[in-house]
Amino acid sequence: MKHRSLAELTRLLEQSPPVAPFHLENVRKNARQPYAATLMEAIQQEAARGVAEGPMPQLPWSLQRLYDETGDRTGYERHRFARRRRLVALAMSALVDGGPERGRREVLEALAGMLWSVCDEYTWSVPAHATYAQAHGRTLETCVDPFSCETAHTLAEVVFLLAGRLPAPVVERVRANVSRRVLDPLYADPRPWPWESARTAWAAVCGGAAGMAALLLEDDPALLAAGIDRSLRALDTFLSGLAADGGCAAGIGHWAYGFDYFTHFTEALRARTGIDLFAERPLACLAAEFPAAVALGADRYPSFAGSPGSHALSPGLLTRLHERCGVRLPPITAIPEFGSDHCHLWALTRDLAWTDPAVLNSAPSMGTTWLPELGWLTDRRLAADGLAVAFAAKGGHNGEPYNHNDLGQFILSAGGEQLLADIGPGEYATGFLDPHHSAARLHPSAEAHSVPVVDGHPQRAGRNAAARVVEQRTTGQSAYLELDLSSAYEGGAEIRRRFEWRADGHLTLTDFFTGAKRAREVFMSRLRPELDTGVARWRGTYGVAELRYRHRCWRPAVEELEVTDHLGRPGTVYRLRLDTRGAVPKRAVFELVLARNRAATSSVRDG
Repeated sequence: MKHRSLAELTRLLEQSPPVAPFHLENVRKNARQPYAATLMEAIQQEAARGVAEGPMPQLPWSLQRLYDETGDRTGYERHRFARRRRLVALAMSALVDGGPERGRREVLEALAGMLWSVCDEYTWSVPAHATYAQAHGRTLETCVDPFSCETAHTLAEVVFLLAGRLPAPVVERVRANVSRRVLDPLYADPRPWPWESARTAWAAVCGGAAGMAALLLEDDPALLAAGIDRSLRALDTFLSGLAADGGCAAGIGHWAYGFDYFTHFTEALRARTGIDLFAERPLACLAAEFPAAVALGADRYPSFAGSPGSHALSPGLLTRLHERCGVRLPPITAIPEFGSDHCHLWALTRDLAWTDPAVLNSAPSMGTTWLPELGWLTDRRLAADGLAVAFAAKGGHNGEPYNHNDLGQFILSAGGEQLLADIGPGEYATGFLDPHHSAARLHPSAEAHSVPVVDGHPQRAGRNAAARVVEQRTTGQSAYLELDLSSAYEGGAEIRRRFEWRADGHLTLTDFFTGAKRAREVFMSRLRPELDTGVARWRGTYGVAELRYRHRCWRPAVEELEVTDHLGRPGTVYRLRLDTRGAVPKRAVFELVLARNRAATSSVRDG
């Protein structure tokens, strides 16, 4: 890993003026392509509303205080993200529009008003992040966090790309606010922000977004060099949080969030200075393979830890990673719709600037992937009847970023739908990042995962609660993983879990108990199980998962649980509990088989 001196950075930055982060003509050309039609239609509709309605309402105190009073983030953030949606739509329309002159003037006028309005906001952060500002001895107004850095990056690129087309007072105010709210509190103050040592996506987002804004707006090469040096250190912190095999323990959503900004900054820095982080940081290209390694189907990924099971990755990002690192691509269906990212990030510009249409509608690769450092096993197959089936299991430890207590957790999916599920992250409400939250909240707790409860003890949190890999092997038609989970449980019992997965969609799950007096097996799903003697079935849209167990050993019961997801949307999950009727068997075997749902549609789903 190469580190450059401030003198060398200053020299490189002095030699080259600010440059556009992408070729604007590519954006304009690709915006007219059929694959971008849905995206651009939604953008132009939102821009038209912006022209017709004028400035959006500001974010009032009544919403600002809501989080402190109730712990609810969504009230404030819903309105804030709607304002970013309007900003991005107007800016994109102004960049690509080739309509009548009057229409272009109206869009630019509405955009100027929106830029001015964003500068009127009390904070570019959110109330839930006030603790980060307080820890740094600052107010929320100058809190440097992902949201404020994303806003600074968006505004910097908009005024740079539309140079000469926006009113000078608006541009001057944008530049002043980007400096006052983000660049100065980060680069002119030597005190570190908490995220600079956090080894999560935040380091890449904040370091990358702030760095891109500085590359466009900071005129002093020495000050810029010091800032870029700090951003580079933040990006290295992000990379240090990845496993040595390139895996991201927080899941695909956090990988995408961090890698978006890592890559965008890397390309912006390379365009101006020639510095190539992909060439100098080998782990970056290794981590670029992560989506292809763990994909369970089209836009489907393991929903372990803090990530959802469905995630539409940026085809622009993946195209660029393929070009720069030569990595395999996961299946990509299309450019994501406008609004698929609820934060409405400016990163969507890269989908138009970088996407190679040849990568769209690519087929998923079949076979097994084992990431030994991360402890994830994934397998994708087409069954004999054409149904796409997939299996994923994890080891790791219970002190991971956005941790869930989930050693030995597994997923079974058919046709892209999780039948035995990981329910993913819950709502980001008060205390969700507290180190003890995993025991107090459902989603991150062991009770929300398909893992045993032993002698009344669910798995505990902490780095010392770690799965030891006893054995892992793979053949062309099967995958085997055995984990020792004993360190995750109190009471001294020994617990091992063995997965034997076959390409025909058959999983033999075996739990070994030594010294346990009672045990509970748990199977989680978003589908209500149908129970018969010694049998449970989960019927999905395309597939059915059938579980067979020894009825005389296990007493079944089904719980219906109301939950809310990351965005506060309500839902229902079902927990099948199997409690021991008597002595705990030393070897408990459960057979799970995936098959097509013959009662449903006969169309083949590729997942």
